[in-house]
This record gives sequence, structure tokens and C-alpha cells, in this order.
Amino acid sequence: MNRRSGTKARINMSKKLSIDLHAAVEDLKAELPSLRSLTSITKTKKDELTKLFDVIQDGVTEHVNTRRRGKKKHVTSGQGGKEGHQITAEWLDESGVKIWNHATQASQPFSSSRQKNKDELTVLAFLRLTAFRLIDASSDPHAYLARLLGIRAKTIQSLLEANQFVLAGELETGGAEDAQTLTSKVERWDSAERSEVGSALIAFWLARVDTAAYSDNDTLALNHMDETLQLMGTVQLGHNEYRLLASKCWAMGQKWMAESRKDDQGVHAAIEWLDLGLKIVENVANRGVAIPDWHLFRTSMLYKIASAYAKNAARDPSAAASGAAALDRLVETTDPKPKNLAVTHRAYILRLHLIRTSNASESEVRQAVEALIRNIPWVEETVIESICQFQTLIVQYPDTAIFAMQTMLDCALAAPQALSLIPPTANQNRYQIDDKAYVIACQSLLWNSGGKSEKDNNMGEAAQWYELAAHRVFGILGEGNLASCRRKAAMCYIRSGSFKVATELIRLCPTEEASTQYLRFYLAVKQGHDQAAIEATTAIASCPDLDSKQLVLMNTLASGAKSSSVYYKAMQTLLAVLKRADMQGDFGKQALSVIRDDLADKLVGYLQSAIELLSQNASQGPQQAKEVAWLYKTAYNAAVRGLNYLATKILSDLFYATVQLMRLYDDYAFERDADFAFIRTSAMFGTICGKMFELRDLKNSKDKSRLSQSLLDSIHDCRVALSDIRADHPRLATTSSMAAIVDICEVEILCEQGSWGNLNTTVQECMRESSSSGPSSAMGTAEAILNVCYGYEGCPTQIIFDILAYLVTSSHTTTSAEIVQYSRWIRSIIRLLFEQSTAVSDEQALRFALEAYNVIRTSTVRAAYPQEEIYWLYTNLYNHGINFNGPHQQHFCGLAIDIASTIPGNGDVDHTVGPTRPSEGALLRDFADRRRSQVDRQ
Repeated sequence: MNRRSGTKARINMSKKLSIDLHAAVEDLKAELPSLRSLTSITKTKKDELTKLFDVIQDGVTEHVNTRRRGKKKHVTSGQGGKEGHQITAEWLDESGVKIWNHATQASQPFSSSRQKNKDELTVLAFLRLTAFRLIDASSDPHAYLARLLGIRAKTIQSLLEANQFVLAGELETGGAEDAQTLTSKVERWDSAERSEVGSALIAFWLARVDTAAYSDNDTLALNHMDETLQLMGTVQLGHNEYRLLASKCWAMGQKWMAESRKDDQGVHAAIEWLDLGLKIVENVANRGVAIPDWHLFRTSMLYKIASAYAKNAARDPSAAASGAAALDRLVETTDPKPKNLAVTHRAYILRLHLIRTSNASESEVRQAVEALIRNIPWVEETVIESICQFQTLIVQYPDTAIFAMQTMLDCALAAPQALSLIPPTANQNRYQIDDKAYVIACQSLLWNSGGKSEKDNNMGEAAQWYELAAHRVFGILGEGNLASCRRKAAMCYIRSGSFKVATELIRLCPTEEASTQYLRFYLAVKQGHDQAAIEATTAIASCPDLDSKQLVLMNTLASGAKSSSVYYKAMQTLLAVLKRADMQGDFGKQALSVIRDDLADKLVGYLQSAIELLSQNASQGPQQAKEVAWLYKTAYNAAVRGLNYLATKILSDLFYATVQLMRLYDDYAFERDADFAFIRTSAMFGTICGKMFELRDLKNSKDKSRLSQSLLDSIHDCRVALSDIRADHPRLATTSSMAAIVDICEVEILCEQGSWGNLNTTVQECMRESSSSGPSSAMGTAEAILNVCYGYEGCPTQIIFDILAYLVTSSHTTTSAEIVQYSRWIRSIIRLLFEQSTAVSDEQALRFALEAYNVIRTSTVRAAYPQEEIYWLYTNLYNHGINFNGPHQQHFCGLAIDIASTIPGNGDVDHTVGPTRPSEGALLRDFADRRRSQVDRQ
């Protein structure tokens, strides 16, 4: 084809595209009446419109290109060509404006609360995009730049809402130069034009912010928003633009505050956005622009900034100071009018919360409390809220909590508007609170203080707190409530040894209540007053509110009393009440349990007496061998029968008595029963288990040290006894389980002592001995020992590594459960080695990872191996490899690729690396390409 024929073909094609563009635009304009409500759009209609949009887009593009070529030719073409172009521009502009106006009308229903449909948003976005393209093609870019930029911004917003991110990005890129041109020429515009330019620029920059935010590029979005601050000084903006800027910062801050539930990054991002919004608000205020209710933006920004800092106050002490500073600014700049007191009160409440969370000093917390009380609005809601805040101080700052309540009460009595909340009654010049809500709040505060002192074993102070709760000022809840407080105070006084004060308080309590008589009995037993105890026992039986638990507790107390008369009277009362019809059921079971436990306890005492007598008369022992045999069998059978219901202490004592008696019998007798060795071993084992429970309940003290050493001696004796059991014994499996539990107990004791050298020796011996008892038993013992060691922070890493290495190398991968457990151990040991970060640890980690890979790639195992563990394994291997500069870098990354390829569909490793960032997935693919190229060169 020659040049002339080629030119003719292009002209014909241009004419065809112009005809197609004209026809398509006219077709779309004809469709506009049917698009008044986008809710009626069907999928078929959407597809038809999409094709129409595509034709128009192509036609506009070709028209613009043709026009540019025509401009070059226009230099010598005369006036006619220009007139033809002007006619086309008018038609394009008229069509674009018509389509744009219709899109604006069609978007009106979206302002309601109805959920936006994806197809509706897509059609709306393409309507606006089409209108923009037509208007853009018709306009002189130098004459209508502000108008085009405003339309462009709205089009970008619609495309983002329809998830058309690529098209939105293209429009944003194309508008950046126009925005720069407008900004550089802003001084040439008159006042009216400056307002239009300002609106267009702000709309476009906000669209850029949204584009960056939709792409999860918060840094870029923040930079774009920051640039609007500079625009504010150069362009003329209206009230609406200022509100849009502040609202955008507020919305982004709110969005990141919601994200802060997942990680701390959301808190920092929220603070950055809110700080920027505060700058915008203050910039407007400093320039003297009067916008109605503009100060509310400032108040909300400062309060939300402080709330964001409060989320990090517990972890970051500086966050509390920054949050408090924001609240101070809020209070300082808020007009101290009555209508604003609620705002400042919220600020003082949050400030107290911030300071308390940051573990501030007592004086700082007290200052915050004083500031809150000085500025409190005396209305019911704020008073209750303040009292609740003071209650939160009980655990950390008990003195300040009481100071707060006292100060608040003083201020309330001095404030006329608060007197209605705490009305006085002229009854012997005493006050009584008539609002039950306040009484409950105050008594809760006092009880919490008492509970804290009681927990700290400061019984005298706890009693005083409870006695305060029994003050007459709280009488609105009735005498029963005050009596409960007095009894609680009396109990604490008894425990502190202040029997006289306790007696006076008990006298003030109703005698017809069973709780009062129980307390009388408790006090009498502690004082050794037998007659008073018997009287309380007799009186409680006739109380209408008698609770069976009280009788059970009384009998437990009586069994430990020095006087047998008190015990027999308590038991007599128990049996008498047991016969009553209203005390059947659970009470009968409880009563029998008390009798049974008491008999067992008495049995232990008798056995100890027999052991002492036998030990003192060792020469007569052989003649009493049968009696000793009867005693140890009785003790052993009682312990075995009581395993399900006797107290741990009694069981342990019974088993220990059995061991002592069997030792005496072993010294006297020449013959033993066939089960003698097994019974003795079982009794030793029972003693160890019971003493272990006792050891766990003891706090660090000399008693705990003595018991620990005694247990270690008992464990040694038990192992010797276990070795005496013959290999053909029918209960050999039971003795193996005993041996494993004894090993675990020894490990726990050594961890408690911090005896790490002995622990290492014990662990090695346990794993060596367990291996001989069978793989299943060995694995179970090793896993239990590992769980114990994990519970102690001081346990050396090497010991934990040795146990994990044993578990990994000894484990089977046959069943699904075994494979899952194996994967957890692999993760633990590799994580442990990565934390050490040495050449030796990295080499070991690579070896274990290779073993895991060999397990994973087995077809029978791959399906059972947890996929999240495979993800964890290859992502951490790869990340460690790219951060590792040693000789194994290629091995780590290469092995990560091999492991990733075992996941179905990941043969080419063309995916993002598990939970890591997309950029790391690209790195992994790049490394795979380089690895293949290295192999090809080799």
C-alpha cells in the first residue's frame, strides 16, 4: 500500500470511529431516561452499557488523537478546519454535561441508608467516567482547568467506590500535572476564580488521599493530606472545604482506631491522622475564619487523640504523658460555661484512667483525682461515673481511693447543687444516704478495700474497712445488710487476734440468725471457751435460716478443738439435725462426709501412735509382726478405698503411715506376701503424689524447702522399691506408669529449687530410662517433662532443646495425630534455634528443617501435616535466609522453596509467602529464578 492509499485508509477509519462515537453517545443519551433509578439495572443491561462505554472510550481517544494531528495540519489549513472542530467540541461538551447531570441525579438514592449494589456503583462510575472523557475532549485545558479537575476528582471517587482502582489511578496520575499548574498560577486568578480553584484542588487532593488509602498506602495518603495544609495558605477555601478536610482526617483516624484492635500500628496511624486534623482545625482558627461550631472539631480531635494514647498507656509510659497533655489542652481551651462541663468532665475521667494505667506515682494519681472532683458537674450520671472510676483505684492505690471518696463527700456537702444527691436527715445530727445506688457503690468500694487487705493477710485493716461499711449512713439497705458487714469485720478481728472487739461486734448482730451463732461458736473455739461454744451449738440448731454448710464447718472446727466435750456436742447436734425432714438430701451426704473424714483423721492419729510405740519397743517387734501386718494392711486399704473422697492430706498421711509400718514389718518378719513389694511401692507413690499437692500450695518458705528435700528422698526410696518388683509381676505396666510420674515430680521439684545442674542430669537419665520402657511411654514422659520445664522462665534453653531434639528424633509419623504433634515440635525447636542466632544453631535448624521436609514430601504424610505449619516453616526459613549472611543463606531459601512446592498448586512458587508481605513473595520468586539460573550454569 502506497502513502496515499494508507492516508486514505486512516481517514476512512477516523470517519468510521467518529460515526461510531456519535452513534454510541446518542444511544447512551437515549438510554438515560431508563437509568433514572439504577436499582432496576439487570446484568444484561449492565453488559450492554459496558459495551457502549467501551465504544465511547475508544472513540473519544481516537478523536483526541485525530484532533492533535489536525492541529499540526491547521497551521496551513485556513479557517474552515477550525470551525468544523468548534462544532464537534460543542456537541461533545453538551453530551458530556448531559450524561454527568444524569449521573448526579441517579446517585441521589445512594444518600439513603440502603446498601449500595456493586452493579449500580459500577454503572454510575462508568457514567461519570464517560461524561468526564467527553467534557475533557471538548474543553480547552488552559481555559477550563479548574472545572475539569473538579469533575476528575468526583470521577475518581466514584471509581474507587466501584473498586475500579486501576482506572482511578490513571485519572489521578493524569490530574497531578493539572493540579500543579493550577497551584502555580493561583495568584493570577481573581477572588471568584480563586474560590473555584480552591474547591477543585481540595476535591482532587482528597481524591488522591482516598486512592492511596484504598491501595493500603497510608504513608502516601498522609503525605497527600499534609500537602493540603500548604494549599490552605495559597488558595481561597469556603467553609465546606474546611469541613471536608477536617472530616477526612477524623474519618481516617476513626478507621485506624478500629484497626488498633489487631496491632499497635493502628494506634500510631490514628494519632498521626488526628494530629494532622488538629493542625488543620487550628490553622483555620488562627486565620480568623469564623465557622459555626468549628470548636467542636477541635474538642473531638483532642479527646480522640487522648483515647488513642490511652490504648498504649499500659505498654508505653510516654503515651500516658502525651495523652494527658492533649487533655490538658482540651480543658484549657474549652469555654468554662455550664454547658461545657460535661465535655471537661469526660476529659478529667480519661486523664485519671491514663495516669492509672501508666502506673504513675500516688501523688500524680491524687492530683488527677482532685482535678476531677473540683470540676465535677453535680448530676447523677457524672457522680456515679466518678465513683466507678474511684473503685478502679482500689487494687493499685487503695489510700487514694479512700481519699477520693472522702474528698468527694466533703465537696458534695459544700456544694448547694449536690445536696439533693445526699439529703441529710435531722436524726441526732446524723446523715443517711437515701439512694440505694449510691449506698451500693460506696459499700462496694469499702468491701473491695477490705478484700484487698484480707488478701494481703492484713486482717486488722480489713476489719476496719468492713466496719466502715456497717456505718449507719448506709442504713437504707436495712439492718440485715449492716449485720453482714459487722459479721465480716468480726471474722477479720478474730483472725487478727482482737477477740474483744470481735465480741462487741457480734453482740450487735441478730441472735436469731444462724450466721451470728456460727460466728459465736468460731470465736469461742479460738478462745478455748468450751461452754460458750456449746451454747452456740445448741442455739444454732433452732435458727430458721440454718444452712447445712454451717454445721459441717462447725464439726470440722470442733474436731480440731482441744476439748472433747465441744466435739461431742457438735457431733450430737449434727446427728440431731440430720434427722429433721427439712435437712435431708445433700445435707445428709455432707454430714456423712464429715463423719467419714473425721474417722479417717482419727485413724491417722491412732496409726502414728502405734508407729511411735513400735519404734520405742523394737525388741518386742518380732512377737508383734502379725499385728503390724494387720495395721499396714488396714492403713493401705483405707487409703485405697478413700481415693475418690478423702482429703489429699489425709490420703497422704495414710499412705505414709503404711510405708512406715511396712518398714517395721520388713525388719521383724522373715516371710513376705507375694504383693508386699507392690503394696509398699504403691504406698510410697501415693505419699509422693499427696505431698506434691501439698508442696504446690506452700509459698516460698523454710517449710517448702524442707518438704522439697523430703520429697526428693522419698523419690529415691520409691525408685529403689520399684526396682525390687519382679519383671514377671502382673502389674508391671502400672509400675512403669508410676516410675514415669515419679520422674516428672522430681523434675518439677528441681525446677522449683532452681537446681538446673541436677535437673539436666535427671532429664538425661529420665529420657534414657524411658526409652527402655517402650516408645509410647518414653514420648509421653518426655512431653510431660517438657511442659513442666516450659513453665519456668529460668530453665536453661539447652535442657529444653535436648528434650525437643529427643522428641523430634524419636517420634513416629504414622498416624495423623503423630504427624500433627511432630509438626508442633519441629516449629518449637526451629524457633528456639533461630532465637540463638549462632552458626551452630543455624546449622542445627537447617538439619531439623530438612528432616521435616523429608517427612512432608511423603505422599501419605502430606495430607495430614497441618498446612499452617507448612506455611510457618517455609516462610520463616525463607525470611531467616534473606536476613542471614552466613554460608547457609542459599540453603535456607532453597529449602523454603522446596517446602512451598509441596502445597498443591504451588509447584512454581508463584504465590505470596504465607502471612508475609506481597513484596516478600516477589523476592521468593526472584530467588527461585536466580537459583534455577545457577543450576543451568552448572
